Amino acid sequence: MGLSFVDIALPTHANLCLAFRIDSYVCSFGSADTFHGPYGKGGERYLAHLVERIRAFPGCCVHARDEHGIVGQIELRPFPGEPKRGYVNLFYLVPEARGRGYGKQLQRYAEQFFAARQVERMYLDVSPTNAIARRFYDTQGGILEGPRQDRPELLRMSKAVPKVSR
Repeated sequence: MGLSFVDIALPTHANLCLAFRIDSYVCSFGSADTFHGPYGKGGERYLAHLVERIRAFPGCCVHARDEHGIVGQIELRPFPGEPKRGYVNLFYLVPEARGRGYGKQLQRYAEQFFAARQVERMYLDVSPTNAIARRFYDTQGGILEGPRQDRPELLRMSKAVPKVSR
């Protein structure tokens, strides 16, 4: 079964977005402490940031649905001032949806989103302790560029965006 992608509906799905983002921090870092610092105890700043991004870049923040409902979330954005580079802020699947091939569909959505905007290379950061995510990005053609310069506890990965065939 394939996934469908729908724009995140805020405030309707605010709690779901928060739960997904917090779980992504737990998966990556072992706790959500580093989420609550910059985004506030209740995630208010995260939600405000999400609203701004959705408004500025339609289609950049979507929920992934299967036959049972919402099972994932993607957050994408262009690099400020660098139109040929895109950034994946979040690929997330609920635990019961992992290992079903859905990650490849999230990746394909991101590639199509960026290709439609003439982005040539997409980037993401991954925690070295998140071996499952790291392995997935490796199998999807991600190239390890090394530690992120401003946050060396994260690894920067990149991938060429496939051209859209016309």
